[in-house]
Amino acid sequence: MSRRFIAPLVLVGSVALAAGFAPTVASADSAAGHGTAAHTTSATSTKSATARSASVPSIQSAGIRKLRAPGTKSHYVRAGAASSAATTPNPSLAVEFTGGGISAFGITFDADVTGYDTTTTGGLSATVDWGDGTTSNYSGITTTPTFSHEYNSTGVYSITLTVSDGAGDSATNTWTGLETEGAEYTPYTPTRVLDTRIGTGAPASPVAAGGVVKLQVGNSPIPEPYGIAAVVLNVTVTQATSNGFLTVYGDQDIGGTAVSTPQTSNLNFATGQTVPNLVIVPVGLNGVVDFYNGAPKGSVQVVADVEGYFSVTETNKFVNITPTRILDTRSGTGTSTVKQIPANGDLTLTVAGAGSGAIPASGASAVAMNLTVADSKHAGFITAYPAGQSLPNASNVNYGPGQIVANSSIVPVGTNGQIVFHNSSSGPVDLIADASGYFTADQVSGGNAYVPLSTPTRDLDTRPNPLQSGTPDPFVVGFATWETSIVYNATVTNSTGNGFLSLYPYDPNTPNTLPSTSNLNYGVNQTVPNLAIVPIGTVLDTSYTPGANEIGIYLGGHGSANVILDDFGFFANS
Repeated sequence: MSRRFIAPLVLVGSVALAAGFAPTVASADSAAGHGTAAHTTSATSTKSATARSASVPSIQSAGIRKLRAPGTKSHYVRAGAASSAATTPNPSLAVEFTGGGISAFGITFDADVTGYDTTTTGGLSATVDWGDGTTSNYSGITTTPTFSHEYNSTGVYSITLTVSDGAGDSATNTWTGLETEGAEYTPYTPTRVLDTRIGTGAPASPVAAGGVVKLQVGNSPIPEPYGIAAVVLNVTVTQATSNGFLTVYGDQDIGGTAVSTPQTSNLNFATGQTVPNLVIVPVGLNGVVDFYNGAPKGSVQVVADVEGYFSVTETNKFVNITPTRILDTRSGTGTSTVKQIPANGDLTLTVAGAGSGAIPASGASAVAMNLTVADSKHAGFITAYPAGQSLPNASNVNYGPGQIVANSSIVPVGTNGQIVFHNSSSGPVDLIADASGYFTADQVSGGNAYVPLSTPTRDLDTRPNPLQSGTPDPFVVGFATWETSIVYNATVTNSTGNGFLSLYPYDPNTPNTLPSTSNLNYGVNQTVPNLAIVPIGTVLDTSYTPGANEIGIYLGGHGSANVILDDFGFFANS
């Protein structure tokens, strides 16, 4: 592949990035202690990127909600039961079924029919009431049939299965409270729910090395009748007394079992740093999210601002788009003039219709975007919030003088389809926004629900073989065409030059087409994480059998770097 270099963020003359550091114990910095499944390059391809298993992510790894309706709960019905003379061939007929989700909207279950005399004439038939107003009828079934169904929307359903022997006997069983695996999004005005510096959401105390802070997010402060599948938090660490990393995870799985600390990380920090990162984290059955300080020594303060949550309630579906730059104050993209956001000032961006219509003119309730600050002369932070509302006590991106810092955000859309960006700094700053999708309450074609993984999975770790700048690398993400985007916590480490990372949908027919957007920026020898919602390429790479969908990994800048991708969940359609 030919080498080309385009700079979504101008690095020339911007070498005053955050002071480089190489944490000795960060999760992204220890392959031996934090690797998960091994991955190997496909034997049928010469591509340099490591192939992700076609079965990842699977619903099973997401923590399938397995249902069971035992045969002892069957309700037996005999034809003509009111008559004492009624006789039928299968008076012990019973049915049980077990199963669970197979996709964001899909359900499958296996039935087991007992008490049936196979010599009985008539044969077995079944009727399934799926709980969404639809009923399916099956004839000539075996005693161990399998049934599947695709719901039109997320929700909580009851399934009723009735089997009949064709000779007067039937048995009925019902499973209530089945939740779809997929969840939809509810935007939330940025709200501070955790601040260990002052005692918000937890005791006023720094998190000790190896310590865990537990934050109650289910039911309070977020009301949700069926529980929250995942919550979107902007997490910031500050006042760190040593190098380390932070891992955020659900306190329990969907069955109520305590979850061990995952072998992944959400953000890395150095002594004295203030580092933010967006997380989309599963919420335990008890409504609790855990924050683990992985530093071997030293404490850190943790701050978390909620931006929204996912639940099975039908609310807002996600629509992924090809990553698109909708704001760049350096060039005037999205604004009328080339002008920095002034000190303690605001910039109002009209996102409705932005990106040449990539975001619709109406209907978008929130926009998923990567925010990058540049050309700062003073420390500060950016707060993004819906137009028409007051400035919240929350932050999205923290930065120091001369730093180029990126952080993902999911920002509610406010009055007139606009979002406000407030600069808290005593000096002006440039801001870039790259959109990767939006949420809409409209039941759009191709709308997607989110499936969180109960245990995050490390899909890619290029250590000890770094990727080189200037060459796009395709990365196999699987063969399930109903997956549309993957939620990755991307980390770059061991970098030998300044650069940026771009993750994008890969087209094998145009392998040298490079993205015009970025996910994170890094300096020499820095370890930098950022959350990325990455659309999956829709063009099958036929060099794999039977064909694979891919994302592109591109390092722009100079030198080489290692890339780690931790999979936290995925968006999927029906």
